[in-house]
Amino acid sequence: MALRHTMAALLLSFASAASAQDSGLAQGLQQVREGDYEAAVVTLESAARRLEAQAGRQGEAAQARLHLGVARVGLGDLDAARLEFRAALRLDPTLRVAEDRFSPKVVRVFESARQDVATQTAPEPKKSSKKTLLIVGGLGAAGAGIAIAASGGGTPAPGSASFSNAHFEAPVILCPNGSVSSPLPFTVLVDATNGTANALTIRSASVRMTIVESPAVPSEVGQSTTQPGNPIPASVPARTNLTMQVQSALLCTNLADGAQRSNFWTGLVTLETSAGSFNLGTSNRLEVNLP
Repeated sequence: MALRHTMAALLLSFASAASAQDSGLAQGLQQVREGDYEAAVVTLESAARRLEAQAGRQGEAAQARLHLGVARVGLGDLDAARLEFRAALRLDPTLRVAEDRFSPKVVRVFESARQDVATQTAPEPKKSSKKTLLIVGGLGAAGAGIAIAASGGGTPAPGSASFSNAHFEAPVILCPNGSVSSPLPFTVLVDATNGTANALTIRSASVRMTIVESPAVPSEVGQSTTQPGNPIPASVPARTNLTMQVQSALLCTNLADGAQRSNFWTGLVTLETSAGSFNLGTSNRLEVNLP
């Protein structure tokens, strides 16, 4: 509660600026000020993607990612917050969070992200690759990739619901030569346990895919995309254990005359269910090869 009140107070200075900004960004800032962090995550994620795609709006996109990170801290999801702060710093390297305006926890996670970005100093290859993995889009109808577990971790109590052991079913996928914005489907398997007396309904799901290694193009590291989708199945019967199959896709462009390369991704999922919110990263990585 103290963290929520502190964040709300420290963000009041953004109120006047928000009125001149993108409406989605302004709404997200208001939600953060009010401590409605779950709603802020949805609003700011949408605003960030929209602003990142528009020329000349990197400053607003950076603010969206920054406050998305603040909301993630408020929800206790520090790993996701660090990713958001890293994305914000790549959009605006001059960003800082002062100790007299932000909570110590926000400052600590932000500074950790800033050190991460500062250490990624490897230069771009002199010859740019024409093989480009586009981290936009996905297969919404097929469902977004999911890797889920109870927030906060630990062993679930008897009679509770939990999700665990999220991992990519096939850890290597291929983007063929000649592909232009082609979908690259992948599957995440998740062990679901419902020890309650009622069916567990999955209301919504989103997966954030992040590049964690790219030997040929180091500047790609940290780039990410978040996609909504539907897990399969969308409910877990009472007192049932099952393995959930969840599908999603990245989009890839791989021109035939480009150099061979690959990059590696991890997944971080937010799952909204009738038993609450669940978050977990995938235990393995997804390798995307561009031959």
